[in-house]
Amino acid sequence: MKGTLVSLSFIILFLNIQCLRSKIDLLYLYILCHNVSVICLSEHWLRNSEVNHITLDNFILGNCYSRIKNKNGGTIIYVNTNIKIQILELENFCSEIDFEICGVIIKELKLLILTIYRSPKGKKEIFFEKLDKAFEAVYNPRYELLVYGDFNIDLCINSVNRL
Repeated sequence: MKGTLVSLSFIILFLNIQCLRSKIDLLYLYILCHNVSVICLSEHWLRNSEVNHITLDNFILGNCYSRIKNKNGGTIIYVNTNIKIQILELENFCSEIDFEICGVIIKELKLLILTIYRSPKGKKEIFFEKLDKAFEAVYNPRYELLVYGDFNIDLCINSVNRL
């Protein structure tokens, strides 16, 4: 009896895009060449009213957080249309500039995927407090937790005060 070798590819792309609107064509070219399954972006700079107007062929909007008061920032996740997801409701944890988060669940693969952004002007204390609460809320011992983001924290500084 001959066996069949199955090769599965599941690629997650994270970018701090700094204005998705102006880079959508470059992003699309990249995902065409790299067989990406999930796209996690920080600093998309889109308002809520713009989010549904930015589309990528073969991808659905998985989840998104957009700022209301301040400009720029935000997090967004796009997922290949062949992947079934569940939205993680995380907006209650968001604090503009300090902690911006969105997430999805891929039950079939037992994955929780989060995208997080903290502005360089964000308060680190609020960031870590919200991060801890968000982790507590989504924790599931049967799922792998994948966290992508730009925390704007220099981990190369050798100091107890870096955080």
